[in-house]
Amino acid sequence: MTFSNGSSNHVDLTKLHQPRSLTSLSSANQFIKRNKITPTLSIRRSASSISLNPVKLTSKMTEAQASQSGAARVKVGTQTLYIGTRQATSINQDPIVLSYEGGKLKWANTKYETTGADGRGMGLFYNGTGLYGVFSIDGTQGLPTQDFRRVSAGATQAWMRSYGAGGGAKAAVVAKLNPRNGNLQSAVYLSAINNGKTNSFQVKGLAMNGKNLWVNAISYFAPRKIDGTAMRQTDPTATSPFNYSIELTPDLKTAVKASATGWQA
Repeated sequence: MTFSNGSSNHVDLTKLHQPRSLTSLSSANQFIKRNKITPTLSIRRSASSISLNPVKLTSKMTEAQASQSGAARVKVGTQTLYIGTRQATSINQDPIVLSYEGGKLKWANTKYETTGADGRGMGLFYNGTGLYGVFSIDGTQGLPTQDFRRVSAGATQAWMRSYGAGGGAKAAVVAKLNPRNGNLQSAVYLSAINNGKTNSFQVKGLAMNGKNLWVNAISYFAPRKIDGTAMRQTDPTATSPFNYSIELTPDLKTAVKASATGWQA
């Protein structure tokens, strides 16, 4: 299992001989304790890898090259999956997921977001049965069939169905993926809100809380309640960004609860 330790690289908690992993393990334990997650079998079997900075990948890379890139990765059965960003044009980036099996490329999926907005692949999470991808997106362009909106329309809370108002700020998308080909199955947009417009939101880690999915993140002003409205700040000394957690049903249809340091939901 891996969690971010706040650096630019993802951290693998299975490599406990590395000193940096001890810090990450402590961070993971604090996350689980803070959000009252019961350590179940699903947590012990899970694998999560999140990059805080985008890593460029191409479908022409060997697995050795993908591995050396520093891209987030997880093992799913006999496959090793890597997620990152491909340079679609000189001024546009799109997400990409690569699957290797036996050292050879099995499939490459580049169809997550193909509009003029910048989309990036940031992380992967596998809980033993379900595969999730973490993405960033900085606006809405093109048609719903060209981005995550083609599978996010079923979200219970309206704010999670699309990027929302504005543009430029980096929102996050958490999507459920088919491990056989990487295709989107469902997705939700996650963001902060500032004067009615979308503000930046970055996922730092994923974990299972029983059957539900916990998203550990940082939210800029202002963190959202599960209904999409702004939380009420209770600690005026706290400054943006704020530690934020949100619990989602495993099908990514519904937000169950949310919390943020220094804020009341």
